[in-house]
Amino acid sequence: MLIPKNEQGVVMLFGMLAKEHGWGVVSIRAAYPDAVLHDSNGSAWVTEFEFMASNFIDHKHDHRECDLIVCWENDYPKCSLPIIELKSRSFGSIYRSTMAEKTAEYWMLRCFRSERKRKDLIAIVKADMEVRPIGKLSTEERRAELLKLAKDNPHITVVDLSKRLGAVRNTIKSDLDALQSAGLIHRNGVIEVHTNGYHKTEVA
Repeated sequence: MLIPKNEQGVVMLFGMLAKEHGWGVVSIRAAYPDAVLHDSNGSAWVTEFEFMASNFIDHKHDHRECDLIVCWENDYPKCSLPIIELKSRSFGSIYRSTMAEKTAEYWMLRCFRSERKRKDLIAIVKADMEVRPIGKLSTEERRAELLKLAKDNPHITVVDLSKRLGAVRNTIKSDLDALQSAGLIHRNGVIEVHTNGYHKTEVA
């Protein structure tokens, strides 16, 4: 099997493997996003090719304008977009992300990008966020972490969010109000994070 050394190699390898896995190319271009593919059901997927999946972050691509990433190696496991990793031939079931999921990921990365260098950003994306002492998080960082915690743990309470993020409850509630105003969550006695299936988080 061809082992790609760059993004062009990924495109070539995908072309060699696509047909046997039920994929085809509708169109391809040099600008972002790279291509439109179709699956075995004829559904169209706006697609970006990357050598490493995390290059999607490095290139500052907008998640809202893409449906699928095709890469050689997936080092972006928490991506809101489905990923085909050619290294492992992971052409399995691909589930389309909702626009709400893609929008949440886009704004979370915008928050981090304003505060951190690329190497720190990649490290955060690869690993679960850990609790940090009070005063160490900016407002943007705290809100981005709040959004991720609510998405990953649908039953987390405001009390738990306060402990995890090192902020008082009133601050957390202000953050929730801001996220609701931005259209990233909906609250009516519970937090409904705008992801597939509307995860619900109890509000104290």
